[in-house]
Amino acid sequence: MAATVDVRVGADCRAHVSAVRLVPLATVPDVRGTTRSQPTSASAPATAAAVSSIQRGVYQRVWDCCGILMNEFDTIAYWQYNGSSVTYWSLHNAVAYHRETFGGGWSLQYQNAWRQGSSSSQVNLAGDAGFSYQGIFDPTGTLFYNSYVNTIQVRGNGSWSCQWSYAWRNSVPGWHTQNWCG
Repeated sequence: MAATVDVRVGADCRAHVSAVRLVPLATVPDVRGTTRSQPTSASAPATAAAVSSIQRGVYQRVWDCCGILMNEFDTIAYWQYNGSSVTYWSLHNAVAYHRETFGGGWSLQYQNAWRQGSSSSQVNLAGDAGFSYQGIFDPTGTLFYNSYVNTIQVRGNGSWSCQWSYAWRNSVPGWHTQNWCG
């Protein structure tokens, strides 16, 4: 399952936020707008003697008013656990951004992934990214800049939680963001 939220910039230039919805991961659209063919599934909670593994992620995407994916920032965690401790973890980011004909468009300025802190029973993981825009809608490159932060807390009992945040320097009516954990 994935917890998903949609945000649209309306004609009034205000963000209109949907309620949080729990949906099957297979129904969350991929970058092309189609549903996923191979959803990630969780392992059953482990007993103290067994080692299990899980992969989960935090996903953020923003489209313009014409349905063009401008930026995507995903942070994916994989961990192994034995019922009480996290025995192994790894973390990576994935990004996508739209380029325009003749070299303009969105550009990745930075992306980082790191461990914020941990104990034997919980590991706090995070990623961030920033995208700048210079192109047909802003030849100066000073109007649009999008930044994202994703965090995932993984636990030794197989549970997990996530948060996301984003900041846009500016936006225009019709921008639509989709954020989810799953």
